[in-house]
Amino acid sequence: MIQFKNSFIALVLAFPLHVLASTTPLSVYSTNNPISWSPCGNGTYPRECGLFEVPLDYKNPKAGMATLAVARLNATKEPRLGTLFTNPGGPVTKRTLGASGVEWILSDDILLLNAGSGGQYDIVSWDPRGTGQTIPRVKCFDSGIEEKQFWNGSLRGQLLEVRTDFDNKTALNDFYSHINESDRALIRFGRQCNDASWDMLKYIGTASTVRDMVALHDALEGKKQINYWGVSYGTILGSYFVNMFPNRVGRVILDGVVDPWVWATENALNTAPLALSSTDAAFDGFAKLCAEAGPSKCAIAQNGSTVDSIRSWVFNLIEMAFNYTSAHGLSEFSSGQLRASVFAVLYEPINWSSSAQSLADFHAALSNATSTSKLAQRDFHWPAKRDNGNTSDPATDYSYQAITCADAVDMPTTTTRDGFEAVVSLTKNVTRMFGPHSWFQGGLYCHHWPSRAVERFRGPFNHKLANKIIVIGNLADPITPYVSAKRVADALGNSAALIKQNGYGHTSLFMHSDCTVNATVKYFLDGVAPSEFLECETDQNVF
Repeated sequence: MIQFKNSFIALVLAFPLHVLASTTPLSVYSTNNPISWSPCGNGTYPRECGLFEVPLDYKNPKAGMATLAVARLNATKEPRLGTLFTNPGGPVTKRTLGASGVEWILSDDILLLNAGSGGQYDIVSWDPRGTGQTIPRVKCFDSGIEEKQFWNGSLRGQLLEVRTDFDNKTALNDFYSHINESDRALIRFGRQCNDASWDMLKYIGTASTVRDMVALHDALEGKKQINYWGVSYGTILGSYFVNMFPNRVGRVILDGVVDPWVWATENALNTAPLALSSTDAAFDGFAKLCAEAGPSKCAIAQNGSTVDSIRSWVFNLIEMAFNYTSAHGLSEFSSGQLRASVFAVLYEPINWSSSAQSLADFHAALSNATSTSKLAQRDFHWPAKRDNGNTSDPATDYSYQAITCADAVDMPTTTTRDGFEAVVSLTKNVTRMFGPHSWFQGGLYCHHWPSRAVERFRGPFNHKLANKIIVIGNLADPITPYVSAKRVADALGNSAALIKQNGYGHTSLFMHSDCTVNATVKYFLDGVAPSEFLECETDQNVF
């Protein structure tokens, strides 16, 4: 946990949230609630952390107060131009939904954003409702052992362990045989999370988080126009913001875009097919560059490797992991974990060389039937384990599911069978390699989730904005396809400029492009956006 030099954090964490209820008028907290900043983190550039109170329900002050954990990196160059807010996305890998904004500020990754904005802004982020150290926070279990006991072997409580030919009749019959027990487990799970979270799940959601950002900005800068750079789920926050407060829009970038219409107005099961529609293209990019680099630079390449041969190699590795699990029981290094880890690899091309080496090491261990204990020491993006086995293991973070379902439309006719069929359809029709990894997509939980947010925004998403924003999409992004960026930019018309970055990975930040960086720096420093459309090449060797 990040150590705040502020004793109030201990007070917040020690008491149930209802103790903090207050009837203080909303206006007081929207403008006159200063943050007491304290040094935090260990980076080369100093950071500061603090706490900020906002209403739980902006339409009902009697509901009480939420407490946001906030952090900032002060401008590294003069003259200072103001505050730039940012949201990093989230925890399924690193940047999908529900990630800690405080940890984003304290990480080295924030320096990429600092460089891309010119260094003359204080960069501020916070843990959105339901995440990190902010209260309310999503809590379903006290420990990994409690979580394991709750799921009690249910298929719903673990990564999906299936062969590469998941669509064969035997595999499908086995999968569908778990529908009834999964349905019962999801009902119990929703109640468990709501009770453990003190009945606060209804106060989590993107619309309220937008209002939190506006309140934070007004406390720091007054009622000026708001600057923002959102990545991944942060683009949902950004799309909501620019359309809820079009006259408050300053300099805004949406980078790695999630489709707000699908998110806000369609059945939550529809999010994954669109989100994963360019995942295979991202994998093919990894395979192509690996093959071109050859065995001297990419550990899983051979002389004469092709995209097809490397894809086949990874499929074979998944099959080997499945066979290992079948022989030895569920382990951290199962086919489900391997799929999740390869998926995470696709996010950051700057790490592809080391990730390929980890894949090669994993393959060698399985081939030799040796202990996998050495693999645990590799830095290989392994997600948090689902099979928690002792009291010291933390429980899984379910903020992704909670926020997805808080924003979702009501789903009165959706069934657990529909969710199972969505996973099968995704595997058959969208991505054979990564379809089973969608087993933990947030939408699969929403038909039995116990609440929706007290405020849900449904658009429209085509307002005329006070200033032009920039929308950025990668050629092959594993989780936010370029088509979503184009749709958002097209809807905003003259209020948006679109940058297409011809690279791989999730968002523009992790495969460098001088063209893109020059455009974003000019935008933040001079207020000049591309006229309508800009196509940028990348210039980073990842192997």
